[in-house]
This record gives sequence, structure tokens and C-alpha cells, in this order.
Amino acid sequence: TSLRQKTYIKDATILNWGGSTKIASRTMAVMDDTAYIFVYDENNNKWGLVKTAVNNPSAAANYTKLVEKTNAKGIPSSSAIYGGNLYYLLTGGSQVELRMYNLTSSVDGHVAFFKNFSISDTAFGDRSLTVYDNKLIITLTTEAWTYNGSALTRIFANDTQKSNLLFTSYLDRGAMVADNKVWWGNLIWDGTYFFNWIKDIADTA
Repeated sequence: TSLRQKTYIKDATILNWGGSTKIASRTMAVMDDTAYIFVYDENNNKWGLVKTAVNNPSAAANYTKLVEKTNAKGIPSSSAIYGGNLYYLLTGGSQVELRMYNLTSSVDGHVAFFKNFSISDTAFGDRSLTVYDNKLIITLTTEAWTYNGSALTRIFANDTQKSNLLFTSYLDRGAMVADNKVWWGNLIWDGTYFFNWIKDIADTA
């Protein structure tokens, strides 16, 4: 499960970020009653990953720091548990990076770069990673990809001939899974085929 966390983590002394007393959370994923929370402090240009299994955590002692980095390569914008590990996207400049934090070995590593892309890092960004049909779905501004733990496959790219339908504008809001399908607004994928539930009456393709 991946959730957008709209609160703050209080008493950020666990990350030793100077005088900061609270830091904004970016994205969160949950596995086995443990929340993995990405946090960001723009005053110190750093982000971190912490975990907690405490209900209603309110102090630094409730969190365990797993990762701490500067924002030189980007900041976390979406996360999801897949294959027993924590995957997340860093967005910065004109590229998006897919990374994995191994929950067994505690090793944080690079998976792939997506050049000349960006994703929303605010209200919609946390659906940029979605799990469906035993695959990790990665949604960028104009493309969608799958990852099976070893290989990346591009499954969709914007079709300029159908841009008047506006369904491509929903890619930047990420994907939702419902009715055993993946939905990007008017664009739907059943794991094999793409289709639309609203179509231009003149479109015969």
C-alpha cells in the first residue's frame, strides 16, 4: 500500500538536521504494520527515509533512520512496496530515477534513469508507482512502464493523434487500480490491451 502523508514528522532531531523541529513528509509505503516514510527539509536541502511501527508516533524515539541524503539528485516523490522491497522515485531537473531500498539487507540502490521526464511531486505524485498483476507500474508525464524486478518495459506513450480526448493529461496524476484494471483517467489497461471508456465518435482506430 502506498499513501500520501499530509502531516509533519515532529522532533526531527533523529536526522540531525540543525535546528529543524519538524520536516514535511513526502510519500509513505506500509508493509507488515511498519510505515516507511520519506521526509524532506527544504531549509537544509536534505531528504531522508525513516520507519516506524508505532501508532501515532510523536517523538524522534518513535522513528528509525534508514537513509539520509542531500537533494542534489532529486527528492522522493512516490513510493511502493513491490517484491518485498521498497521502491521509490527521485525527481529533479529533467530526469526521474527509480531506486530500491532492500528491506532485508538495508542497501539503497539505483535501478533506472528516465531522461527528459518529470512527475508531479505534490498532490498526485504518490500514484506514480503502482503495483498491478505482479508488476510495478511507473507512470511519467507522457509514458507508462512496467518493471518485473529485472526488466523495464514501456507499455504506453502519448499518441498525439488522439490528444483531443485529453486522456493523456491524466498520466501526470499517476495510476489507480480498480476492477482488476489500471486506470489513468480515460486510459485503461487490463494487463494486455489499452482502451478508453470515452471515445470520440469519429475515431474508428
